[in-house]
Amino acid sequence: MNRTLHACIAALVACSLPAGAANIDKDIPLGNFSEQDLKTFRAALDTALDKNKDGENLHWANAQTKANGDVKPLKSFERGGLRCRTANIRNEANGRVASGPFTLCKSAEGKWVLSEPPKDAKKP
Repeated sequence: MNRTLHACIAALVACSLPAGAANIDKDIPLGNFSEQDLKTFRAALDTALDKNKDGENLHWANAQTKANGDVKPLKSFERGGLRCRTANIRNEANGRVASGPFTLCKSAEGKWVLSEPPKDAKKP
């Protein structure tokens, strides 16, 4: 798994963890996020996935820490009865930058979570 993909996955997974529960490497943006950065990123992620049209970018930034990023939904679809979206997510903090496309689906509880590939997806 390449470093950029790992960084973005870690960023998304950690957003669902309680503060301080994730031991994230300082080489990726998330590892340099403050608690407020995490909250701001998660709010931007939720807003972009809930409200933005495909192709419409949402930029977030924390003026105090200079951490920032973008969430740009690319594709909307339904999988297993859940609303899903693929988005390009880019984050930057303390000179570290990571970006990549991710698919998230809105859970029955109303939270956006990383989606696993469909079980019938062909492997390369």
